[in-house]
Amino acid sequence: MKKISNGLIGTILMTVALSLSVASCENVLDVDFGDSTPKIIINALLETDRTYHEVWIMKSLESGVDSLKDATVTVTVNGKSVGEVIRDGDAYESQQGRYYFYGEISPGDVVKIDVSGEGMNAWAEVTAPSAPTITGVDTSTVLKYDNVYEEMSDHWDIRAHLQDGKGETDYYRLKMEHSVSVTVSYDDEKMGHHKPDKDFDYTEDILYEPFSDPILTNGYAYSSSDNILSDLTPSNITRIFSDEMFRDTEGTVDMYFKKSLHSVHAEAYEAEVRGVTFKDNNSISVRFEHISKDTYNYLQVINIGEVMGYETSPIVEPAVIPSNVQGGLGFVGIASVSVFTVRGINPVIMYYNPDYYQEYD
Repeated sequence: MKKISNGLIGTILMTVALSLSVASCENVLDVDFGDSTPKIIINALLETDRTYHEVWIMKSLESGVDSLKDATVTVTVNGKSVGEVIRDGDAYESQQGRYYFYGEISPGDVVKIDVSGEGMNAWAEVTAPSAPTITGVDTSTVLKYDNVYEEMSDHWDIRAHLQDGKGETDYYRLKMEHSVSVTVSYDDEKMGHHKPDKDFDYTEDILYEPFSDPILTNGYAYSSSDNILSDLTPSNITRIFSDEMFRDTEGTVDMYFKKSLHSVHAEAYEAEVRGVTFKDNNSISVRFEHISKDTYNYLQVINIGEVMGYETSPIVEPAVIPSNVQGGLGFVGIASVSVFTVRGINPVIMYYNPDYYQEYD
């Protein structure tokens, strides 16, 4: 049994869709590679609504992981090459091993990632599942208790309706994104000169509450919200769930998140900023991802690791890290995505100005 620091094993565990923040921890995880022979590690979670895709490639060592030198990476979709797969030479040290490529992936496509280097070869082949069917999205504003600030505050309530497929167990992931376009105006007197208004566009993930809906709590790795030990059990950080509660019918998922989603671009914190004005094209995207059972199981392990810090817990059994890479280690999955966009939702934007603290809506 080999002991490797979580800073190293983080590269093995994290898919492209997840943050590498775990790599900053120094917890210890026991991993049994079976033998100490180096192996290629491939990790990727591809999405059908993107044309930019990332693949993480490393090699296992007896005492951890390292970059794979002179790697040759080939990606094909239905047997046809997507073209050049580029190594990100500008990546931070903790993100070494990141490669990316451009290409369209559709439901039903077969994607193969083949990696060679240092006398080794490994590959994974996966098929994109069918696209989920979103039948509608309802929005409203509700007054809800904020556990962080211990006060009542306005929240958005998003109810998304999903039609499940027929005749089989399906697995899903629900993500939300906020796209914002704002105009920042400046105070000429404070700046000492005129500076024209500046437009900013950005997109961010919305961290909605995954424990407020019974369908979403199906994605808890091990849990019971009514259990006195619930605070010690992994929560649904990856926002995954199955169709157990609405199989072959329509299911409704209820999500809440604070109206004050995010501060505007960092420049809006400057003392010279006079005001922030929304444009009309601000929107929230509800993203349902249809994933395979293997991907669902993989993300359940991520749930455990993210919450428990990859440490042993008396109420969480050891989890086997799924791998579908032939001749190596790692996991490659594809999420088929359907997106429903809600426009015209302008959250409260908050920023600090030395003269006053004010909310803009």
